[in-house]
Amino acid sequence: MAEKSERPTINVAVVRGATPSLYEWVLIGAEEEGVPTKMAEAASGDVVDAAYAAAISSRIDIGVAIGADAIVLHERHMPPEKPVLTIPYEGKAEAVCRRAGANAARMVARLPLLFEDAVEDVDERVRPAAERRAAAQSAASVPAKTAAALRDGNGGGVPTQSRARAEGGAGGNCTNQQAAETARRPAGEASPELALSEADIRKIVKIVVAIIKERGTQWR
Repeated sequence: MAEKSERPTINVAVVRGATPSLYEWVLIGAEEEGVPTKMAEAASGDVVDAAYAAAISSRIDIGVAIGADAIVLHERHMPPEKPVLTIPYEGKAEAVCRRAGANAARMVARLPLLFEDAVEDVDERVRPAAERRAAAQSAASVPAKTAAALRDGNGGGVPTQSRARAEGGAGGNCTNQQAAETARRPAGEASPELALSEADIRKIVKIVVAIIKERGTQWR
């Protein structure tokens, strides 16, 4: 009964000759994944045997053993001589122990284990998405008029100068600038510069009549 009342933990043994402070890094890695650890007495001087004994004593069936040159992750249902992972330190003991603690916790949660190669692969897959976000932010910074001009090819739908002259030059006195201003002016709003006096209208009528007579058309 006393054993069942114990808090579920990943049990960690430090084998003789190993650095005891490495336990703190296993603890950090496991707690980052949300699973607590507990220091366990090393049942053997062999790091694999010690890891299996730690797994047997754990309520969640996961054990870790810290050796002098490597760390071992074991699970209760594995053959004693075949641990889940054996990771040599290779000059990175603290980082290796932290990752081993995280992997022990991820086994509890049934999550994929972390490996150096896997982390690098994830970074390569994320990078294109980051580049797409940067490109989208760059496009958003372009002024609205410039973006419209790039999209429509003629200033975002504003008539070109030649079109403005054709639509606004009936009186023969409308400049390119005036035509552009006329195109941008809301419908129904007359331009004061284009307002014709009664005398101007009469002149235009006379010109039109003369052109029609020259072409041999009878005026009615």
